[in-house]
Amino acid sequence: MFTHHQKIVVVDSEMPSRGGSQMRRIVSFVGGIDLCDGRYDTPFHSLFRTLDTVHHDDFHQPNFTGAAITKGGPREPWHDIHSRLEGPIAWDVLYNFEQRWSKQGGKDILVKLRELSDIIITPSPVMFQEDHDVWNVQLFRSIDGGAAAGFPESPEAAAEAGLVSGKDNIIDRSIQDAYIHAIRRAKDFIYIENQYFLGSSFAWAADGITPEDINALHLIPKELSLKIVSKIEKGEKFRVYVVVPMWPEGLPESASVQAILDWQRRTMQMMYKDIVQALRAQGLEEDPRNYLTFFCLGNREVKKEGEYEPAERPDADSSYMKAQEARRFMIYVSSPHSEAVFANSYPPSACTFRDDVVPFMKPLLAFFWQIGSPFYINAYPFLAYKSDPSHIDLNYALFEHSDGIYDAKTKLRYDNMFDAMVDASYAALEKAGFPKVPVIVSETGWASKGDADEAGATVKNAITYNRNLRKRLNKRKGTPYRPDMVARAYVFALFNENLKPGPTSERNFGLFKPDGSIAYDIGFTGLKYSSATRSRFGTSLNALVSAFVFMFLVLHRLLPLS
Repeated sequence: MFTHHQKIVVVDSEMPSRGGSQMRRIVSFVGGIDLCDGRYDTPFHSLFRTLDTVHHDDFHQPNFTGAAITKGGPREPWHDIHSRLEGPIAWDVLYNFEQRWSKQGGKDILVKLRELSDIIITPSPVMFQEDHDVWNVQLFRSIDGGAAAGFPESPEAAAEAGLVSGKDNIIDRSIQDAYIHAIRRAKDFIYIENQYFLGSSFAWAADGITPEDINALHLIPKELSLKIVSKIEKGEKFRVYVVVPMWPEGLPESASVQAILDWQRRTMQMMYKDIVQALRAQGLEEDPRNYLTFFCLGNREVKKEGEYEPAERPDADSSYMKAQEARRFMIYVSSPHSEAVFANSYPPSACTFRDDVVPFMKPLLAFFWQIGSPFYINAYPFLAYKSDPSHIDLNYALFEHSDGIYDAKTKLRYDNMFDAMVDASYAALEKAGFPKVPVIVSETGWASKGDADEAGATVKNAITYNRNLRKRLNKRKGTPYRPDMVARAYVFALFNENLKPGPTSERNFGLFKPDGSIAYDIGFTGLKYSSATRSRFGTSLNALVSAFVFMFLVLHRLLPLS
């Protein structure tokens, strides 16, 4: 059966250890997405290394225009969890198929397997005591009477069967109910992976539309935030980790993907709002990300000898070509670090990891080196200047003309603090035994506003820093110590986080204000104060597209990733 997010295969299979018996059993295979079409159930998430195997022609890459096996990878790095089911659960899958098939009018040609007891073994529990990889499982569904036959007709009968009634229909929402049951029973943490992390509309603001008009009842994100709230009220620690792709499958600039990202953003906003309100009610000044964190994962592969060489090439300077050149999709798997992991960083050649950090850092660095991932550092000249304005030259921190500093050991001169921070990271990596791990700046930026004691936090300095950072990175050159490694960085942040606790500067790193208007002009054509006329950014898909395109300009043009 091939239908939306119900991909199943049901077969009859021989009985194990039955000698010459002709009896057969039912075995089912399930997966949330297509069982083929370029998706594989493998933990390696290969991008390029399976392009010249038996799966050569089974290639699926809808994230790039014109992608094809003749032009090469990458494959999509995510995969679905496909399962082989035996015993009663296999018959449950078969029954689901029969219900779907019968609803479409094909009941007359269904084989009544339950009546073939002389050939097919009827459902019975499966126990393999020695096989520790076998799990007992239960079938849950999201389906209604409009798509499957055999549902009760009355709300009363539906309630007795554990179903719900709504919109003149009977609904089986056991997947959501199972999630909610598990969320409410969780004690310490919850980990979720999902391509479309969208939640109930009841906490989303929209002009002229009430939540009741939308009537979306997807409650899992709300249950997660309420679980965290209950733990905060009890004074207990609890964490929720949500892994989503940077964008769902498809062209990132397409209307459908942009709409999904819009609703996903609103879902996150709703969840963080619940958490912030709970923290404030308890008088706690904690970062809500200590309780709820979202991650985007990806993969990168170092090229190996003998790999498949495509006959064609993607268009020059296309995202497809950049993915091939960088050997990755969607983003690196890594972990950003603050400057606090270093014992000292002045001069750059003296930088080392703190003694209490080394036992944890070395295994992590070994993993990064094994998978070809970089070391990410959050480098903030603003924070360094703020902590010691009487001894640090503001011009040195802002990429402006200054005497800079001189490192006597390496005999290198630095005319800006950004380069010095990057080279300090390289020095620490060398001392830890990982001289070839590349360094990428995962966060850098400058606050446009601060408290009275926060030196340098002005709009003028924020404009100067980010404009000069743009010029520095566009040169596509390395640092004084590593001239062979092109400096790369991510600007923090896209938006001012007006609910973030701490000093005023923490809420004023954004290029945009929370309502979507421009915080200050950094020199992009079309992004001026006069162009920011909307007061409610979240209600306009066009505004979201503009911001999303701007973000990609930051990542791909202003701050090149390849």
